[in-house]
Amino acid sequence: MKSKDETHWLVQQSELRKDQTGIEFLEFVESWTSRAEQVIDDKDWTPDEAIRQTLVPTESELGRVSSNFLGQMLVVLVSEWFYGDELELGFTPLERRVFEDYVALMVTVAEQRANEDSDPPEGVQVPVEVRT
Repeated sequence: MKSKDETHWLVQQSELRKDQTGIEFLEFVESWTSRAEQVIDDKDWTPDEAIRQTLVPTESELGRVSSNFLGQMLVVLVSEWFYGDELELGFTPLERRVFEDYVALMVTVAEQRANEDSDPPEGVQVPVEVRT
């Protein structure tokens, strides 16, 4: 995956590799972006077109991911991927809602952790730090 900031992305990868869920998440993100980068280069597609068109082939290879994971992945793509800013500009209203809802959840979880020093709600994973 081409990243905006290679050093920061290496730190995020290290964090994700700490458990099996993170490893699978990282594998999916990297496979998905690799496919997308290929069609961006070969077909001159925009990042949003490339991500939409390469999701199904990536899921065919690695398995279907939940909408929760897709929200997390969109956050990672926007914050870490070289094409993230352009991707976000091309979001459909539905993609934007999934992205914004997950960002809001991450903010809520971060506030809870700061206030209570507690774990996130069951079933919620916050795999990466969001850079603004």
